[in-house]
Amino acid sequence: MANFYIEGPFDIPCEHKAAARVIQHKDFWKQADVQPFADEKGCYVFAVRAGKGYTPIYVGKATKTFKQECFNASNRHKYASGLADYKRGSPLMFLVLHPKKKGKTNAKQIGEIEDFLI
Repeated sequence: MANFYIEGPFDIPCEHKAAARVIQHKDFWKQADVQPFADEKGCYVFAVRAGKGYTPIYVGKATKTFKQECFNASNRHKYASGLADYKRGSPLMFLVLHPKKKGKTNAKQIGEIEDFLI
């Protein structure tokens, strides 16, 4: 099994509205500390930081790129729903990077890591 690398947590920008917090997903990839990982592959964990810890809300896999898959329409809905369960807390993302190697990405390994994280 390859060694995967964990990066993060990265804050997800959000706007506070009257009824809820709205994730500003387009601003996420503009952050300097996140940009180097936009075109990487692996798994991602959407979480909420409340108090002294992190609560994972959703685990997904990106066999294309993180930028293409982390904030697709379906995932944004899941994040909004999960975030609505918390009156307080900051949304954030952990990235679990598949190691760069020549050749095809090992989607099976990414799937195994996703299953483990879930």
